[in-house]
Amino acid sequence: MNITNIYNNDSLNIQAAIAAACSKKENKVTIPRINPRTQEPLWEITETIYLPSDFTLVLDNCHLRLADGVFCNMFCSEGAYDKPCREQKNISIVGIGNALLDGGIPNGLTEKTSLKDGNPHISKNTMILFRNVSGFKIENIAVKEQRWWGITFMYCDHGRISNIDFAATNITPNQDGIDLRVGCHDIAIENISGFTGDDTIALTGVTGILYEMFKIDGKSDDIYNVIIRNVTSHVSGGHHVVRLLNHDLVKLYNIIIDGILDTSEDVNAKAALKIGDARYSHIRKSVLGETHNITARNIVSRAKVGVLLGGTVSDSYFSNIQQYGGYAIGSNLCDVENLLFDGIMACDGGLYSLEETKGTNIIIKNVIKIKKM
Repeated sequence: MNITNIYNNDSLNIQAAIAAACSKKENKVTIPRINPRTQEPLWEITETIYLPSDFTLVLDNCHLRLADGVFCNMFCSEGAYDKPCREQKNISIVGIGNALLDGGIPNGLTEKTSLKDGNPHISKNTMILFRNVSGFKIENIAVKEQRWWGITFMYCDHGRISNIDFAATNITPNQDGIDLRVGCHDIAIENISGFTGDDTIALTGVTGILYEMFKIDGKSDDIYNVIIRNVTSHVSGGHHVVRLLNHDLVKLYNIIIDGILDTSEDVNAKAALKIGDARYSHIRKSVLGETHNITARNIVSRAKVGVLLGGTVSDSYFSNIQQYGGYAIGSNLCDVENLLFDGIMACDGGLYSLEETKGTNIIIKNVIKIKKM
């Protein structure tokens, strides 16, 4: 389905093309490089574009930019803000060539100004928001200067996020890359590159205002069965490349992380991989057994700590950690059980610092510490 110049507004023209495609049961729209409204290689997004079930949006070498001063997501699953929110199925956003989603100039909406002085909730600033979607795919796109989190999922399952390149310089707070929030499971995240202002990938299960806004009754809040592969990134705001966090009765388990290459140079991340945190709980902090079955391997870190244990974690395995400066393994007042670290190399740094760790059955083996010539 082609996009035609019905309105003097790019968002409305794209939404109209989606509606027309669905009415003809074509279920696919391609956004081309050249905008037929302006004959220029730029699409200005002033309103959220909603994607229905069984639909594919193709971004063919196009540049979409959020308009100055607007408060809206660029793309959203249909009904994402509805109460109740009906489950959507099989939604895809697929880039071809150089497909770019551009946050443009920050609009002043941050977590501190959210819901104040007439501002909407900060969730309006995430570039892509999928809620209650079963079966999805987002791939082959670049995301530039997102105004808050880049791509956000709540209660989504059986999806794939791949070949995403970020470029965020920390010009506004909390420029995360990919966020899986409560209720997400059976998801693969792979081939993620570039740099983000905050955590490049975050799996975070906590309650609070966002949770109350988007909770799906009858669905589990837990985050599980997630595979993260081949992350090559640095964090311009100095946070974490990959972060796992759960509190408030939410469980986080069956997570495989295979391949983190921390490309930090001027600003070092706090950790290549952080698990848990003493902060951010609303009901209660996580307890031992609620974060378990974590496998992380093939981590090359230039962060202050390679793997940072910040909360509770049990029955987990970490292997092939290469640390340059800092410590390969560190902890912040954590409670752990049944952890195996196998294969650690520290170059010009320490192997581990676990003085604040409370727990049993922690095994660290096959370690080597070297100093550059």
